[in-house]
Amino acid sequence: MRDPWDVDAWPHERRGVRVLPVLHGVLEFTRAVRAHLDGWRPDRVVVEIPAPVGEAWIRAVGELPRPRVVRVEEQDGPRRGEVSWLLVEPADPLAEATRRALERGLPVECADAWSPGYPARREAWPDPAGLPVVGYARWVGEVLPLVEARGGGREDRLRERTLAATARAAADRGERVLLVVGLAHLPGVLAALDDPPVTPLLRRARLGVAVLPLHPESLVETWREPPFVAAAWERARAGDLPCRYAPPENPREAIVLAFPGVRPPRAPAGADGEDPDDAAERAALERGEDPLARPRLLYRLAAQAARFARETSGTEPEPRERKLLHRFAGRMALLRGGLVPDLYELVVAARGAVDDAFARDLLRLAGHWPHAAPEEGGVRLTPRDLGAPSRLVRLRPRLDRLAARPGLAARLHDALEDLRRGVGRGICSHRPEDVVVEALGAELRERGAVRASRAGERSVPFETGLGDGIDVRETLRRMPVDGRIWIRETLPVRGKVGAVVIVFDEDDDPRGERYPWCEVWHGEHEDESDMAYYATDPLPGMVAPGIHRAEYGGFLLVWPPWRLGDVWHDPAYRPIARNKPERLILGALDYSVEPLVVVVSPRPPRAALKGIARRLGRKIVHFPLGAVSREKLRRVRTFHVLAGKSLRPVAEELLDPP
Repeated sequence: MRDPWDVDAWPHERRGVRVLPVLHGVLEFTRAVRAHLDGWRPDRVVVEIPAPVGEAWIRAVGELPRPRVVRVEEQDGPRRGEVSWLLVEPADPLAEATRRALERGLPVECADAWSPGYPARREAWPDPAGLPVVGYARWVGEVLPLVEARGGGREDRLRERTLAATARAAADRGERVLLVVGLAHLPGVLAALDDPPVTPLLRRARLGVAVLPLHPESLVETWREPPFVAAAWERARAGDLPCRYAPPENPREAIVLAFPGVRPPRAPAGADGEDPDDAAERAALERGEDPLARPRLLYRLAAQAARFARETSGTEPEPRERKLLHRFAGRMALLRGGLVPDLYELVVAARGAVDDAFARDLLRLAGHWPHAAPEEGGVRLTPRDLGAPSRLVRLRPRLDRLAARPGLAARLHDALEDLRRGVGRGICSHRPEDVVVEALGAELRERGAVRASRAGERSVPFETGLGDGIDVRETLRRMPVDGRIWIRETLPVRGKVGAVVIVFDEDDDPRGERYPWCEVWHGEHEDESDMAYYATDPLPGMVAPGIHRAEYGGFLLVWPPWRLGDVWHDPAYRPIARNKPERLILGALDYSVEPLVVVVSPRPPRAALKGIARRLGRKIVHFPLGAVSREKLRRVRTFHVLAGKSLRPVAEELLDPP
């Protein structure tokens, strides 16, 4: 195992001053700063923060992990009245250098020159996500020629000489000094440390400085590391995760561990029903993988967003959609020249691979900071306030239509008033979804009849007629033996499909808490089937007052309508049915007036159910769940429940695309 942080053999050290170049707001450099603070153990820390705001900066860092921002207002000169903001981020290298020094009782000096109006630059540095693998010193060494070619202006040289003078003065007193500066200033600071000591004359600025709380809703837009990633660093600082990581000596193995690909290997759930994603994370830690590797953190974010979507709305992305999400985001990162996607690319990929609702869930989770609580006077900031670039992604929540269209909100209010007076009261379905369900049922009835008819095919030797055509396969197989031509002959199978059962999830939870809502609905007209289903609880999935969303675990369709009984409480099914899907299958065999019953499920029905079907004169035609289009299954699986028929016009306008 090797140390990627190169604490002992650090090349950028001059006259007792160790210079650590960093990229501001990047977790990998925060880890490097922490490693050097703990491993090299300096006597003093100097950071690239303007000296006039140093006291406020140190006070704000001392209040972490509560989000803070330093407000700086010019009180004289041509920029009088202008306001600047200095973010204090937990995963920022300068903040970590200050915070760790304060924890160890070391003196901290903010030694940069105050440069109002200093232009914000976005440098195209290589992606630092690979820094824990290639090593801190090697990464900086490879990038240093690019930094030197970039050069700097007069203001850069003034700042670099100021930082170097403060650090060298402390080193001349015999102290070990750790100087943390931006990567772009590394060559200038090293040159200034080699030159004779010169203390630049700086203009004394009159500034109004204040430390203010930052509103939690501003974190995801303004922090350079998403709060989700910063929270992982907080866990590492608290001892829940290791701050340092030593990859194996084998480079190939190190890359595999740090960049596990689209989906890390899943571990089996524990005896206590541990979530598979939690089990995979635990197994990765036990294998010695880096828990703070950026690909793993982003994978963890998407996994928790999927769990959040399942708990709040009852729906979650399918495995293939999550795989597509990570692949899509990874390729967007490659187009940008990066190794790992950033939050913007992950949200765009979530919107494209899944939908807008999941992208909103992912963004909401990425912006959650567990240590933030609304505080009086919290400041709301945007990237524009900070002079930082931003990228826009449009997520279109359907609920926004109520706010954007007052007429729709008024009609919803009138419909709810009718329900309160008892007009049209009684839950009902959403009609456009009924059409989709009936269309899928009709398709499966037709496919089931065709499948059953093909089950009566046989191959016979050609004698007088071609029957249903030549059986080429059988002919080629038997030709060397008997030299005869074989034809297909279909035996007629009488009967049609009278019921369809679709099982999305077999609901193996013994407590039945995942799909607690079991109901029977009857068709509203003769062309609509009766339905029995088990689904998620619709109450948490409120879309609007009186309109709720739920998700089927499975359902039964029976034709003709107005005949289906209460399959969920029929005592005759109790000795036979082991779970909810088997109750639906028994109900289909019981109430179907036709001899064929189509079952679409992950696994074929048990032999006992097929035996019951034979005794009742029925036949089960099974299709695996993968035999039906995933898009069609997804369209029918999520449905909406209305508090009354008077809400149907509002629901059609609110839920369906214009």
